[in-house]
Amino acid sequence: MSRPNSPLPPGWREVRLAEVCELQGGPSWATLRTGQHDGEGVPLVRPRDISDRRITPDGVGRLPEGAVPVQSSHHRLRPGDVLLARSGAVGRTALVSEQQAGWLFSGHLVRIRPLDDVLPDFLVGHLSRPAVATYIARHTRGSTIQHISLRDLGGIPVALPPLHTQREIGGQLAALDEKVRIHTEIARTTAELRETLGDLLFTGLLGTR
Repeated sequence: MSRPNSPLPPGWREVRLAEVCELQGGPSWATLRTGQHDGEGVPLVRPRDISDRRITPDGVGRLPEGAVPVQSSHHRLRPGDVLLARSGAVGRTALVSEQQAGWLFSGHLVRIRPLDDVLPDFLVGHLSRPAVATYIARHTRGSTIQHISLRDLGGIPVALPPLHTQREIGGQLAALDEKVRIHTEIARTTAELRETLGDLLFTGLLGTR
């Protein structure tokens, strides 16, 4: 995880994730109505709702408002929180946006809340690094359903630069993520167009000229 035989740049320091973030595991929400996606109730994020470091809102399950206990307030998400899958698709990460404030997260996820020393965009970029994936794979347990403990997650090494450098790194990675998202959407739309056009061409409903 650290840079072997190479010192950190001036102003950088090596820390563990738990030193600069607050880690909170999600509870088990037994009352989730699977397939309830009608816009009513409180959204509940699960690992399947995470893709490309984002929460994909389409298909997110919901808890009826009356089924959410009062004490669940400390499991509500805030903008800038980072979610990481601790079981199943272990290591999948997402940054919580303004639109997802107040949502809940499942017991298969860990909420990582950055403290003052670390910026969210930098953190989600760091947790997406191949070196972190290697660390997580090495500490994952279980044969049927894989999982990693909060303690092991808290031990993830972080080479932490000054805030202005974090801001630059996070900004560059966020811009690249947005380009990936746009190109993915273009590819999806083009594939749909190809299917539609193919049907029209093969049935003679559309000429080739």
